[in-house]
Amino acid sequence: MGNQPKGYYIFMAILGGILIPLSLLLALAVLPPLIIVFIIAGICEYILLEKIADFSRYKKMEIEQGKILIGRGYRKICSYFYVNEKNETIRIYNTDYKYSQIIDCELVQENNNRIAHSNTLAVSAVVNYCRRLYINITVDDLNSPNIELNIISNAMSVRVNSNKYNMLMAEANNAMSTLKLIISKNK
Repeated sequence: MGNQPKGYYIFMAILGGILIPLSLLLALAVLPPLIIVFIIAGICEYILLEKIADFSRYKKMEIEQGKILIGRGYRKICSYFYVNEKNETIRIYNTDYKYSQIIDCELVQENNNRIAHSNTLAVSAVVNYCRRLYINITVDDLNSPNIELNIISNAMSVRVNSNKYNMLMAEANNAMSTLKLIISKNK
């Protein structure tokens, strides 16, 4: 013990006797909410990882199905859309249709605007995003007369005029041309 008076050490002991229990009570008050936050974050991460794994499995399944269809004489036009010219059938998602069942088609695009801010400059700009791009196909099927062939879905907004958008739009136009050609053969 140094040069401090005896009263100093008694005061420090009393202060420690008060602060230590208070800090433990504070820890007990703060810790449960923190534990709950970590548990919720862990659950969210698990769900996200499962969704990513499901998407990966789904994509692998789509690739495998595409290989099988190509082996059967189909030609891939775009995702989930294959044509078999020899049999005059098309496959949209997992359903086959005869050429004669295709009645009409329409390309539908849903856009939204977002304001983009620059971190380094005091500049803002309105950026146009394609929220959804699909081909609306009318078929001669009373159970399901309308098919939406998704090119860009709600889960994947794409900036208009970006390389990805232009590639997907070319894919959609190719599918539309194919469908219009099939419709013209039906007349």
